[in-house]
Amino acid sequence: MSGEIFYGLYNNTYVIKLNGSLRFNICSPLEKFVEKMLSEPKSFNSVMIDMRKCIAADSTTLGLIAKVAIESEKFLNEKPMLACYDKDLSHLMKSMGLSSLFVWLPESADNNISEANINFNKSAEIEQDEAKLVQRCLDSHKLLASLSDSNAEEFKELLKVLEKELETKTNKPVRHQAKLL
Repeated sequence: MSGEIFYGLYNNTYVIKLNGSLRFNICSPLEKFVEKMLSEPKSFNSVMIDMRKCIAADSTTLGLIAKVAIESEKFLNEKPMLACYDKDLSHLMKSMGLSSLFVWLPESADNNISEANINFNKSAEIEQDEAKLVQRCLDSHKLLASLSDSNAEEFKELLKVLEKELETKTNKPVRHQAKLL
């Protein structure tokens, strides 16, 4: 099952629904939506990420989810909520340092999460050139590396490869700093 992104507004809460297997190629519509969401400060007062139907997420996607959490908290002065009950995916997210970025909803809250009253919009695919895809991948991994020493060690070589790849595609030197949304 390929990944899908839906979003909707319910009771002043933006709900971002992530379904299926999420890979780096699906991050562009999510990033565009989050930019739009954060540009409309009066339209919402909380954020919830619904990953109840997500079966897998690559590290680029996890980095973008971390960005959503960090930017939402800066913007709203509160952590976003996260519903993710897949044990393997939850374990992966927590082991990568994402546990402190969210208010994790327990499975017992599942009955209170109703989709019936949310008019979800599906995120459209956005064409991206290769340099932008590499930049997004680099930014996501830099952010993940900043969350813990083990992540920094895990992604050290990948960051070097991505930086070289981006320099080749843009003919510009790459700075060693995570870029937030």
